[in-house]
Amino acid sequence: MDHLQLIKKDAQERSIFMPDNKYIKEIIKSRPNRGGPYGEKTNYGNKIFVKLDNYHSMVLNIPHYSEEPSYMDTLDADRIFATIPKILSNRYEGALLPIELAHGVASLSTYPSAKILKIFSESKEPPII
Repeated sequence: MDHLQLIKKDAQERSIFMPDNKYIKEIIKSRPNRGGPYGEKTNYGNKIFVKLDNYHSMVLNIPHYSEEPSYMDTLDADRIFATIPKILSNRYEGALLPIELAHGVASLSTYPSAKILKIFSESKEPPII
């Protein structure tokens, strides 16, 4: 995501960039392109940088790994990129509404957790473990 913040100003709206193994290792990670492919066994897919407009950009991992990724090889890419604009949230930059809603439900800062945290923070007694 940090790298996307650096390059998105030069990207056109409604564009994607699929960095290959060499780009990720040498440009993003600043290390030699040696050893196994970046993320082959840990990311479960290639990174895809998406810029929809000047407010919404994101990094996706779409299942399908290739050292030299292409849009045509990406599983259901057309459906994914057709759906993303329909579920965008304007509350946070690059946020997707289903993720925002799930985070809101799970957040410790919402009721009733907020009341529990307030009571805990006001307590003068150390917690019993």
